[in-house]
Amino acid sequence: MLKKLLAALGTLALVLGLVALVAGPASAHNHTVSASCDAGVSVNLSYYATGDASKHNTVKVWIDGVVVTDNPSFGASFSQTYPFSAGQASHTYRVLVTAYDDNAAYGFDTGVVTISGCETAVTPAAATSTNPYCTAADTVGGGGYAIPPQQSGVQYQLWNGSAWVNIGAGSFGANPGAVIKVRAIATTGYKLTQGATTSWTFTLSSPDASKCVVPVAPTADASECTATPGSSTTATYTVPDAPAGYSYFLQGSVTPLTGGTVDVTTFPTTIVIVANANPGYSFPTGTTTTWTFTFSSPGDCHVTVTPAAVVSNPATCTAPGVSSDNGFTITGTPGVIYHLSTDDTPLAAGFHSLGSGAGSVEIVATAEANYVLTGTVDWTFTFVAATDCLVPVAAGDPVFVDGGCGVSGNAVAGSYTVLLADHVHYVASVNGGAPTPLVADVKNPAQPGDSVVITPIVDTGYVITPAIGPEHLSHVFATPGLCKADFIKPAATSQSCIVTGGDGQLDSGVTHTLTDAFITIPSLADSPHVTYYIDNDVAAPGKHVLKPATYVVSAVANTGYFLQGYNGPWTEVLTSAEPCSDLITHPLVSPMASQHQLGCFANGSYTLSNSINDAAALTWTVNGSIVSPGTYSVSSVGTVTVHAAANGPAYGLEKDAITDWTFHFVRPTSCDLTTLALTGSTPTGWIVLGYLLLVSGLTLVAVRFARRREGQT
Repeated sequence: MLKKLLAALGTLALVLGLVALVAGPASAHNHTVSASCDAGVSVNLSYYATGDASKHNTVKVWIDGVVVTDNPSFGASFSQTYPFSAGQASHTYRVLVTAYDDNAAYGFDTGVVTISGCETAVTPAAATSTNPYCTAADTVGGGGYAIPPQQSGVQYQLWNGSAWVNIGAGSFGANPGAVIKVRAIATTGYKLTQGATTSWTFTLSSPDASKCVVPVAPTADASECTATPGSSTTATYTVPDAPAGYSYFLQGSVTPLTGGTVDVTTFPTTIVIVANANPGYSFPTGTTTTWTFTFSSPGDCHVTVTPAAVVSNPATCTAPGVSSDNGFTITGTPGVIYHLSTDDTPLAAGFHSLGSGAGSVEIVATAEANYVLTGTVDWTFTFVAATDCLVPVAAGDPVFVDGGCGVSGNAVAGSYTVLLADHVHYVASVNGGAPTPLVADVKNPAQPGDSVVITPIVDTGYVITPAIGPEHLSHVFATPGLCKADFIKPAATSQSCIVTGGDGQLDSGVTHTLTDAFITIPSLADSPHVTYYIDNDVAAPGKHVLKPATYVVSAVANTGYFLQGYNGPWTEVLTSAEPCSDLITHPLVSPMASQHQLGCFANGSYTLSNSINDAAALTWTVNGSIVSPGTYSVSSVGTVTVHAAANGPAYGLEKDAITDWTFHFVRPTSCDLTTLALTGSTPTGWIVLGYLLLVSGLTLVAVRFARRREGQT
């Protein structure tokens, strides 16, 4: 170590000595010219002789053939560096120095010198990509890549799938999932900075367009005065029902809003509603997600109104015997309450009678809530007694007629009639019932024993003169004897077989018709005032078709009548007819449907058939569609609804036959491989094949590895 230290110190001393020897007087005329791609050309001249004003040292420099210093004079020294321009692979320079004192000894000319390998290093700006994003509801777009602005010395290229092609600066669109390859190369005179990134590969994402959502804007309705004074609409804001993709919130709240309309009752109020995308969903760029609603009070909504004047109506005779009352008339005015000065009870619009007597009244108008009155609001009227204008009228006595049997034998009802009289109308009370208005000169029917009281009512201002006595206004109707009613015994007809055509024998030319059994009830024209019964049930006139059996037929006279010589009730036997011909026997069938459930990896099925194996016997419907009998495969989970109907009249269903089935097809909840292998299910073959392929693959790999080692040895 000591020897190395002493050697270093000796060397340093020697160098310093040499420097001291070289550093001489100014007449040494030292000059250096150096050049490099990065630094350019450096010219350093020192210790040159200086003369008088007429003698100068000069220097001239060329860079790449261009003069950059043209013979400037200098004194004892000159130092200048000349940089090379960027973007050239090589450069030239020349330095010419003239020394005034001894140019032959101290002047020099480097001649044209070439410096190679001067390509300018440049670091390319990075290409970038943009993943597709939501541009609208259910729409994805905007994906692509961007080439940066062109740099000196850099050319970008794009891989088109088979070759690299030049591409300029700009933004370019690309489909979701696209793979984009970009690289940068140096142009002539440039080189790419060592270690710089020069290629880029972008794989664009493939967003789900169904996750692009646009929120529906909430709405608001301000509070406004309505047509009703003092009333205003309710201020509200409505939050739409948010689907799965986004939720609404009040600004500052973390609790989602439920869709619906919310009333605003405090003013002024500002409501800010914000929509946030739910996890996994996105809003397109620029989507409005905040809505601000400012609510203010509509004011008191009062209305100014002028009350309509109250009109005095003094009593007058309007017609002979008719006099109006004293009173006043109020014309209803919206927003105005009319009342007596002595009573706050509101008075309705229209005429208000004060009777026929004399007197005074004061009416005052006051405003309803939310109204303001203007104009006259007080009226006072004084009235005198009305004049009596009654007029006498004449009226005839009512006419009462008792009932009985008419000349034709029909019952005739009793009646009562009032006579027409001016300004008089009548009401009648029957057996103490409510009074009923009567029409003049119209007969009103009365039942035997009815007690009828008639009351005459005169119009206002009229009086009946002379008055009708009470004995002429009431009557009790007598009870007459019964009238004879004619009856006819109903006719009974049993079943029968009618044979038509042919010669009366059962052959192809004969038609056999089985007629129904029936009982015929006489018509009202043939047997009026009589009600007939079959087995104690009322039977209307006409033919009653019945099953062969024994029936009791009876007749009853209507009220006011009796049956002359009635010999009922009658027993009628409706018999069955002998068979007309051999009947056709239609086959009976039972529908049959069965299900085979889905396996872990096997299809299920269902089978449709019938007990007589006749495809034409039934109509099958599966999930609402008509199908043929047979077996149908089911490959997926679901429900199959089956219905069977007999194709009548040629076929019929057996008693208690089942016609509807619902088959639910589901996969087993557990499908382990051991069980599947034991049961022979489909996956076992695939598992064995996969195992064989795996073993074969490993064997091939081992053999190749062994051969490689043999080749190496």
